[in-house]
Amino acid sequence: MLDDWPDYEYVSTAQSAIGWCYEALRELGKIPKEQADPLIEQAFTAVLAKYPDSRAVDYAAIRLAAISIERGDSTSAAAYYRMFLKSAQPDDPRIQAIKAELEKLEGGQQ
Repeated sequence: MLDDWPDYEYVSTAQSAIGWCYEALRELGKIPKEQADPLIEQAFTAVLAKYPDSRAVDYAAIRLAAISIERGDSTSAAAYYRMFLKSAQPDDPRIQAIKAELEKLEGGQQ
């Protein structure tokens, strides 16, 4: 779909689904974490790069923030959380939790 129908309405969701699938394979132990993590990151980074105005950005930004935190990169995590907050719908129930996480990250950098 990504190659054959790049203008398809749900192509951003399909790109995000690649990341979901690798996460599921990792969680099920079907592929090792060392192999899955770069593929997960690549899939979600592609969502942000190729489909910045899509609804898939919200989830991709949160997942990339989590990957950055796991890696110890609070600067990137904060940037991804800000990206989420910029793209999230005003009634998104995740906003308050993300704001709290961002506050913790930014407080830790000072």
